[in-house]
Amino acid sequence: MVIALAAAGMKKAGVEAGQILTSPYRRARQTAEVVAAALGLRDHVELLPEMASGARWTLLHAALLAYQDLSSLLLVGHQPDLSELAAGLLGGGPAVSFAPASMARFEVDGIPPRGVGSLVWCRRAEDLARLDA
Repeated sequence: MVIALAAAGMKKAGVEAGQILTSPYRRARQTAEVVAAALGLRDHVELLPEMASGARWTLLHAALLAYQDLSSLLLVGHQPDLSELAAGLLGGGPAVSFAPASMARFEVDGIPPRGVGSLVWCRRAEDLARLDA
């Protein structure tokens, strides 16, 4: 229920994506499907094995090279993998800590980033859900 409310909050906040890449694991897939329905992207969800729990940055990096428009990607995965990915996008520092069902927007100049990326915003599911209240 929280995910559905958070997804509605995402839409209300103006979150846009062209493609949702998700871990093939059930809970991540379910989350991706709920978000896709809210954002009108039902036909734009792709299972990405490299997003499975235990994902390694090098394998995910290689998989992401296939996507031309990084700004339109929404990734659904697992912890601590996404925290480690975020750290890599932000210049390789310590892992970023995300609460469960959090959403963050990053800006990077490419994969792998040639420079240090930036964290534009980060919101917990509960905060996104309140946007739809």
